[in-house]
Amino acid sequence: MALPALVCDTSVVSNLGRRGGLEALVRRLAERHALCVPQEVERELLRDRVADHGDIVNKWFAVDRRPLAKIHEVLRHDPDQALDAGETAVLALGLELSGRVCVDERVGRRVARALKLENYNTINLLEMGLREGWMSDGECLAAVIRMKAAGFYCPKVLANDDFEAYAWRLR
Repeated sequence: MALPALVCDTSVVSNLGRRGGLEALVRRLAERHALCVPQEVERELLRDRVADHGDIVNKWFAVDRRPLAKIHEVLRHDPDQALDAGETAVLALGLELSGRVCVDERVGRRVARALKLENYNTINLLEMGLREGWMSDGECLAAVIRMKAAGFYCPKVLANDDFEAYAWRLR
């Protein structure tokens, strides 16, 4: 039986890679999902963020190079053209594969909801790691702090936060 696809955007791959140092989480995710990125995300990673993702794409993600037949459906739900090429391709590939998508950006999450795609973001993946016992609360919180220090846009971790409180505050 084939694993369900999990199509990831550039920021998620960067956060899982060198920003967050979360290869152990990626390995666990790969046991449950066929991890993939569209070629547009691969281009973004290679062009702009080589230092952020390391070799995580080569080790754990398949690059899907198919023509995106459902791109028009995504564009119909993005009338302001606020999505970049990578986010648009992730959502279109998610529709084609009937899979799940991982998008951090607010507009991408909104369009994913409109398309009725199951969407995760980086924080959701950490929550999954905590819930499944793959990571401790402290490891999740430390990953957020590392990612934020490396450029991930997310709220500041407060002194009294544990990861569950932090994630709850983001809802």
